[in-house]
Amino acid sequence: AAVPYDVVNTEEARHLAFDNHLSFLRVSRPEIEMPDGTDAYSEAVYDKAALNFDRLTAEAPLTIEDEPSFYIYALRMGERTQIGLATCCSVDEYDNDIIRKHERTRPDKENDRTRHMLTLRAQTGPVFMTYRPTAQVNEIINKLTPEKRKGYLLNPKQAFTLQGMIERVLEADGVTKEMLDSQRGKVQLLQTLVNAPEEQWPTMIQEHDADVDVALFQLLAASARATASGGNQGGAQKMAALQTQLLQNSTFGRKIQERQAKVEGVARELKALGKKLTSDKLMELVLNANDDDKLAAYVSLARPGMDYAFFEALTRRIDRAATPDKERLSHVRDTLLALTQEVDKATQAQMAEATALLRTLLEAPNLDEALRANVERIDDAFMAVLNVNMEAAQRAKRADMVQELSRINDAINRLMQESAPPELQMIDDLLQLPSDAAAEAALKQRGDEITQELVDTMTYVGESLRQGGQTEMANRLEKLQSTAVGELMRLNFKR
Repeated sequence: AAVPYDVVNTEEARHLAFDNHLSFLRVSRPEIEMPDGTDAYSEAVYDKAALNFDRLTAEAPLTIEDEPSFYIYALRMGERTQIGLATCCSVDEYDNDIIRKHERTRPDKENDRTRHMLTLRAQTGPVFMTYRPTAQVNEIINKLTPEKRKGYLLNPKQAFTLQGMIERVLEADGVTKEMLDSQRGKVQLLQTLVNAPEEQWPTMIQEHDADVDVALFQLLAASARATASGGNQGGAQKMAALQTQLLQNSTFGRKIQERQAKVEGVARELKALGKKLTSDKLMELVLNANDDDKLAAYVSLARPGMDYAFFEALTRRIDRAATPDKERLSHVRDTLLALTQEVDKATQAQMAEATALLRTLLEAPNLDEALRANVERIDDAFMAVLNVNMEAAQRAKRADMVQELSRINDAINRLMQESAPPELQMIDDLLQLPSDAAAEAALKQRGDEITQELVDTMTYVGESLRQGGQTEMANRLEKLQSTAVGELMRLNFKR
């Protein structure tokens, strides 16, 4: 799918189609694959369109109908939706004014599309027309449920550039266009990096080292979310690769990596202690921390252990300490108090939002519709609130409430399974298995599902897990990816 050829310029079309080899813009605007300055009306451009059209019809997952058909077609702008038919119409009827002309067109554009159709031997640009109401057609359309209507939805706020896409995603997060104006240079830098060859990234990042900060990473994350949600996994994976390069080649990125390494070190330390992690042991670890980043890691991973008794014991140590040590211990206490307050405030806000969402779902007349409308708000905090309420209902022997909460839980599981691409479903299945050996055996048994897209998705998921501090899970996936690559090579060799 692609926007109409004449609503974007060459640069905008190139941004929309990058890393999406099946984008129809490669057929309707083939000059995007040619050097800047290429004459859009040159013979080479039309030949490129025909070549791309042949490749698209061979590679795209298209379905050929058994018999000629009309299609129901929906066009929506704002609150208004028009529903009609997608059909083939006669050129003769257009020339003979049986079909009324709806706009004045320029000769150069007419000649361009005529040459395009003749070269491709196909009409690739739909035309919007109206028709007089027909009772038989209306009856058929009205019998179809909305989910059965195949439609192209025209959104007047569609973002045709990376910059526009970022603005729309951040707007949904409460970041206004005015707030973004102060970061305009970073948006342009990000767009330049995304469009540049990957081998040039290290040098370009080092040249713009002063511009790489938390705002740039936030903009990159926003654009990656929008790209992935739009179904462009290749573009999302490229942005994940760019994030890795930013982390490795910028001063700010290396600081993030250092902090992440400290968090992972603290996580391993706490996991090794297991049940031996007492309040006294936690106190010892905290007091031996050599910087505030490590203190922050202890707070994020062991906040429940830092209760009133913990801070009371720390205050007694400060009171007994000599002057030089007293200042250091006081700084540790003040830092821990500030960090725990921040964590508690964020946790309370998360829990309040999750509780409100649970209430919305319980009161919703149509649970599936409510879930789809709020799918982005289903996170770990929500699932924790759901489980806590489930346990409370079970203890209170509220069978009616247990049933309602179980229904929500089951609906969430169905929604996640339905919405996840097959590659993500397979990765999830493998990581749920109890051991690496079991996962490897299951992967080999599903050899017909091993594709290059699966391998690429494993790379993207692995990076996300590692960035989220789930190093052990990322390492498991890395081993499975090595197995998948080996199996893919073996299968390709057989072919």
